Amino acid sequence: MVVVMDVVMIMITTAIVTVTMIVVVVVVKPQNPVVARLISELWLEHFS
Repeated sequence: MVVVMDVVMIMITTAIVTVTMIVVVVVVKPQNPVVARLISELWLEHFS
């Protein structure tokens, strides 16, 4: 049961991080391509 809760928490955290990254990229990208590129690189490192 503890393992299931851990997996659920990890999934929720991952979902929150993903949504946050998408929002940040959408908001920042038109204004600053350098920051957007940095964020996308960090995102790729985090999930690969």
